Order: sequence, then structure tokens, then C-alpha cells
Amino acid sequence: MFKEPFETQAITATILCPSCNETLLFGDTKCRFCQTTIDQRYAKESAEAQVFVTNAVKSANLIRTLRYLLYILLAITVFSFFFDPTNLRVLLLFSVLTLSGPIGWLRKYRHASDHPEVVKAAKDVRIELYLWLVGIALQTTALLVSLFYR
Repeated sequence: MFKEPFETQAITATILCPSCNETLLFGDTKCRFCQTTIDQRYAKESAEAQVFVTNAVKSANLIRTLRYLLYILLAITVFSFFFDPTNLRVLLLFSVLTLSGPIGWLRKYRHASDHPEVVKAAKDVRIELYLWLVGIALQTTALLVSLFYR
């Protein structure tokens, strides 16, 4: 199965019924809704696809929660700009390094699946990437202003 670096809890392996699209537990040999027999090869492929979708959405949710870190960094940037500009370089470097999360996610998952949850997660991660880029632009501006006018 697919492993994710942020995985902290086990994922219950599920499959989708090939006939009615209902969610079933991996290992079920017959759909409890439409009574369709489940082929084991299909079950394995479906379970792997479901784990992939789950990991993509979990990782996107983690990236989305990092937005609060951006707000904190921007507040510290404003404080540093007025009181201790020497920290601005470190804050900017930290923000640039944080971009690896959304960029890595988009490289890994953006076109990997047309599942609606992955498509929505890709949109959310792009928004987070844009927010971080705006934050980095603001931090860069603060750094440049502090260098030229102090």
C-alpha cells in the first residue's frame, strides 16, 4: 500500500462496489447493497486507490492547517520590522522552506487522480500556496525596506 510521511494512524481499507459504488470493507466478497460478487484483483486495486485518496486529502488538510503558522509568521514579521529587523532574514527563510509542503503535494497528487475529493484538495492546496507566496512577498518587502531605510 501507499505510505505517507505524515501518516499517524491506520487507514481502514475500503473499496467501492463496481456496480453500485457503495463503500465496502476490503475483504468483502459480496456487496451488501446490490449483492454483486467482488473480484479480488478489483478489490486490491480499489483499496489502493482509496488509500491514495485518503492520504492525499489528509496531507492537504495538514497543509491547510499551516495557514495559521503563516499568520503567526506575518505577525512576528511586523513586530520584527519595528523592533528587531535582524530576525527578518530568518523569518523569510523559514517561510520559503515551508513552501516545500504545498509544492510537494501538488507535484505528487495534483494530476494523480480525478477523484472529486482530490480535485477539491488540489484547489485548497493551490490557495494555500498562493497565500504563502503573498506572505513571502510581504516579508521580502519588509526585509528590503529595513535594509534600505535603516
